[in-house]
Amino acid sequence: MPEWKIKVFYDAGCPACNAEMRMLRRWDKQRGRISFEDITDPDWDPTQYNITLDQAMGAMHAILPDGSIVIGVEAFRHAYTALGRGWLIAWTTLPVIRQLADFAYLVFARHRHRIARAGCAEWCKPRV
Repeated sequence: MPEWKIKVFYDAGCPACNAEMRMLRRWDKQRGRISFEDITDPDWDPTQYNITLDQAMGAMHAILPDGSIVIGVEAFRHAYTALGRGWLIAWTTLPVIRQLADFAYLVFARHRHRIARAGCAEWCKPRV
């Protein structure tokens, strides 16, 4: 069994994605509960997880130690929970809210680069 609790696949070419990964790394405090894989790395091979690069680019994917894959908001739920912060996102499991959150995330994921260029420039900058 791996030491990590979740392996997150992220788009390092996306400022919003990088901002989120920086936050997760900060929360992890180098404990290794989350493993990160950059899907834009030319050596990254999505076929080892039975997904395509297009699928990985369409929404955040993550893999759990048992080999199951979680996608979108569900991946965030698992990542936050692995870091003891599941309460921050628990509201997204409520009836109706779950469907709205999942839909909103997919819209965001599809347009994240455009959104980042338009309004994320300041928010997504690394904090010194």
